[in-house]
Amino acid sequence: MQRVQNTLAGVVSRRSRFDRATPLLADLHWLPVRYRIEYKLVLITFKALTRQEPQYLAELIRMYEAPRQLRPRGANFLQCSLATLNFSRIAFCHAAPLVWNKLSETVTSDITVSIATFKSRLKTALHNRAFLR
Repeated sequence: MQRVQNTLAGVVSRRSRFDRATPLLADLHWLPVRYRIEYKLVLITFKALTRQEPQYLAELIRMYEAPRQLRPRGANFLQCSLATLNFSRIAFCHAAPLVWNKLSETVTSDITVSIATFKSRLKTALHNRAFLR
């Protein structure tokens, strides 16, 4: 998939096929495939947390509740369940909390914002992570 996206970026921007794809993706504001998958997963998680998605998805994720207060971890952390098999890590109930908890607090701290605001914050965070390391 990454190869297809890189080729399309070259076609859209009318560049040579030998040009590097990363600057083209950044100029077009396209997220690499890996980050696009994370974007979709976090967006579905946000909708499940704010009750905009079907109930069965909301039942698969839970907010983290510390057994005792040790150190503040930030707001809106999700509880991660252990995956015993490698292929089970791609299931929504395992993948969503891992990706959600890796995000910065600027994205996840306020889940009462509109969907458009959340999308903007999320894409900015993922774009920065992909291109501004």
